[in-house]
Amino acid sequence: MQKEVTLFIFATALSRILIMKKIIYIIFLVISPEFTFGQTASDYFPMQTGYKWNYELTPLDSLNNRVDSLTFYGIDSFFVETTFNGRDAKILLTKTGALNTINYQPFIDSLFFSFSGSNGYEYFDPNLLSGLIGNLDSTLGVNFFSFFNSLEGWYSYYRFANPVNQEYTIFSKDTIIAIN
Repeated sequence: MQKEVTLFIFATALSRILIMKKIIYIIFLVISPEFTFGQTASDYFPMQTGYKWNYELTPLDSLNNRVDSLTFYGIDSFFVETTFNGRDAKILLTKTGALNTINYQPFIDSLFFSFSGSNGYEYFDPNLLSGLIGNLDSTLGVNFFSFFNSLEGWYSYYRFANPVNQEYTIFSKDTIIAIN
């Protein structure tokens, strides 16, 4: 009789422990989305120069089907870390092209990244759009070039400590475009 009582007490205690573990686990799952774990932006970028990213870019048609005949490839290479326009910057060289020529092409563009705390910044240079903007200016008679030049600078595109799908403003600009 005493063995049965001991077994009953043990089984009851074990059952309560398992129930408590489940309750604690459920509470943790319910509360955990509210916590944001501190992340450092620089953790998402390689420390040494020479790192390369190889990627494939395939456009989609209006029905979201791949258009494989228009596929092209890209390579980004971490080139140097230096100061650029007031921030410590990691400079990437980049190129895109067809698969059979991409490795023979020179790097013809660059990207500038900077990291501070949990934010990642990217530099916007409107000169990259000068050909397009110049055509718009001459076609429409509106001075888009000076507007886009006013946007040049570092922007915090990446917020690594923010919860997923949280909206945030990258920049805002109050302006007037007068058409004569």
